[in-house]
Amino acid sequence: MRHALTHTAGLPAPSMRVPDEAIYDWERMLGYVADSELFWEPGTQMGYHAATFGWLNGGVLYHVTGKTPGELLRDEIRGPLGNDLFWGTTSADDARTATLIEPVSMAAAGRPSSQNEMQKKAFNNPPRRFRATSTPEWRRAVIPASNGHASARGLGRMYATLGNGGSLDGVTLMRPETVRAASVEQVFGPDVITGGTSRRSLGYALPIPGVDDGRGPGAFGHGGLGGSLGYADLDHGLGFGYVMNQVGSGEDVRALLLSRAVYASLGAVATSA
Repeated sequence: MRHALTHTAGLPAPSMRVPDEAIYDWERMLGYVADSELFWEPGTQMGYHAATFGWLNGGVLYHVTGKTPGELLRDEIRGPLGNDLFWGTTSADDARTATLIEPVSMAAAGRPSSQNEMQKKAFNNPPRRFRATSTPEWRRAVIPASNGHASARGLGRMYATLGNGGSLDGVTLMRPETVRAASVEQVFGPDVITGGTSRRSLGYALPIPGVDDGRGPGAFGHGGLGGSLGYADLDHGLGFGYVMNQVGSGEDVRALLLSRAVYASLGAVATSA
């Protein structure tokens, strides 16, 4: 589980070619992932498990609880907190669900411009196409790590719960010691999928030193395709949520500037981890 949570499991994509339509079938995708061969020995290197992170970790939850990640999100987080967080929306949500607008190019969206076969599989096997994101099939499916739907307020409220030690307004999502563990670095170094540098705890991304958006060492969270960002800050007892429908191009600084503005409004001195 430590390898699965830190993107070191060696399975950034199914090793076989997966049919395009399989992405909409939760149990079918679990089967493909389970039958795959590893790309590297777990723990020997780190690489962004862009889509398989959801099936690896969600599959464990599914077999333990009998519920899909979408059902767990509904029962354990969205229901108690009353916030907008979904894996699998309903037709009643369509009128208030934004259409994702493509960037100028996929390279501008943050994917490696020159991909090897492993990178191609990580991002494209099975395909996760922009034009599919506004279809009923995509919105209704449970594709954790790929088709999460949230409002900025909903994302921020979840992270605010964690940023306050795991409890907020009488709702507890995690024990305080578990929250603190989420901010502890597990791996830090080159990412063989993205080609960049990653710093990760158990299940979350941590701030990279030198990238100063105000967050301190007690912060943890994750970004999303296009520029979205959510995180908890244990040092300031806050949660941050930013979502967008226009996918960013080039050096997208929208979330960074908003994050800095949050800390400036608190009178906090911006410090990088």
